[in-house]
Amino acid sequence: MKRILTLVMLLSLAAVCLLAPASALAYWDYNSQLALMDDDLPELYGTLNQKMATRTGPGTEFTEPGTFMAKGDRVRIISVSIDENDVPWVQVDLTYGRKHIRAYTGLKRFDGVKLNDIPREFNYGIERELTQDVTPLYGPGSNYSAYSFTLKAGRSVTLIDDENGYAMCEFYAKSEQQWYRVWIPQGALF
Repeated sequence: MKRILTLVMLLSLAAVCLLAPASALAYWDYNSQLALMDDDLPELYGTLNQKMATRTGPGTEFTEPGTFMAKGDRVRIISVSIDENDVPWVQVDLTYGRKHIRAYTGLKRFDGVKLNDIPREFNYGIERELTQDVTPLYGPGSNYSAYSFTLKAGRSVTLIDDENGYAMCEFYAKSEQQWYRVWIPQGALF
């Protein structure tokens, strides 16, 4: 039954993605059993029960941007992704000091937030190549902090999603033995 539900969900989401504008993220709402686009996402906030350690993607194999906020702080939750160990990781959007970032943290860090109330991420999983050198960002827009490195033209990345003219991409940094999820302008992908 779980496989049938997953198949129905993916087919519904794929149909919505084909009909949606290229600048929208797609998520699955388990409560309504409908696909949501970024404009339809609920304003969902959670209250931290501890400091918020983060990763650039949904799992411990991704780099750590840092530990932010304090117990009792409210943080906007964008989406949830379940890793291979069935651990829910939420994508959060926050401003800390002068940094504006999107990052992932474990759902366990939030009190009173129900898994099925959080839109599920959709992962395109499409291999792409960079057409130009680009400095990746921590979120889908120029108002997000930039990474301190540049990705070179010709580099292969995996397209995860897109929003606001930016693509969420994933790649493995061999020298660090870590995965990254970053945002780059969609025009930089082939």
